[in-house]
Amino acid sequence: MPSFATGYFEGNNKYMYDIGLSHVKMIQQLLVILFLIVFFGGNKIIVPKYYYLLFNAYYFGTILMIIASSYALLAFRIKGHFYSVEPILMTFFILLFRQKKIIATILTFVSLGVAYINYVIYSKIEPYILIKNAQSIF
Repeated sequence: MPSFATGYFEGNNKYMYDIGLSHVKMIQQLLVILFLIVFFGGNKIIVPKYYYLLFNAYYFGTILMIIASSYALLAFRIKGHFYSVEPILMTFFILLFRQKKIIATILTFVSLGVAYINYVIYSKIEPYILIKNAQSIF
């Protein structure tokens, strides 16, 4: 393997641990998928065509995160490619309750709280250089 890719699989890396299904982010991913299936799974709610693309991307990212769960760094980097759809899907979920302003407001604040926890408090992976020894490769 190339030297910049071995960091994802080395056992001495401080980010190499098994996240398992009990990790906070994994539980959140599974709960969001469950809520989206329950609320949007039937034909009672009309959703835009691109909702299914977003849901499938989120679902696929969660599956990849579960597959790579024994390598935390790799799992979170793979899932990072699919994080962008999460706020859009949460917006669809909040729009379900737009007639009930208090519920929509509570859901908005809960979503912002979850985003703050995910991206500020539990942001364990520091910024990194994609290719460490780029000059030696080129």
